[in-house]
Amino acid sequence: MIKLWANDKIEILSFWDGIPLTKDVDYPAIVRLKNYIRTKEFSVKFSFRAVFKRDDFICQYTGKKLSGSQLTIDHIVPKRLGGKSNFKNCVTASLAVNAFKAGRPLSETGLTLIRKPTTPKNPMFLEYKTIDIKHKDWEQYFQDIS
Repeated sequence: MIKLWANDKIEILSFWDGIPLTKDVDYPAIVRLKNYIRTKEFSVKFSFRAVFKRDDFICQYTGKKLSGSQLTIDHIVPKRLGGKSNFKNCVTASLAVNAFKAGRPLSETGLTLIRKPTTPKNPMFLEYKTIDIKHKDWEQYFQDIS
């Protein structure tokens, strides 16, 4: 990034206060390329970790935020009934809820989802949701995150 800045290829839009990049300049929080660079479309690869991030480590049946060790992945349509491991069929669930559900379809358990599972559109959204320290100026770029 320093090389891009020194070669006048980026514009720094926002800085982290008090985190120095150099003696006189704080570390950039937002930069913009001065010339457009064509990029490939990014897609989010399915993984259980990505499901945890999408759901913000919240059990999708109880609404409780838990640590990764207290959570598991639940297949809404159980695998034994033909359910697939994908973003639309998998949700974060507490160990207790998943043990209660025990491979049964939702209609037999009385459980309801707090939110319909979706496929994330951008891998950056997953990262943004799960980082602890966020710069105030980043909010404008991640407004669609619930």
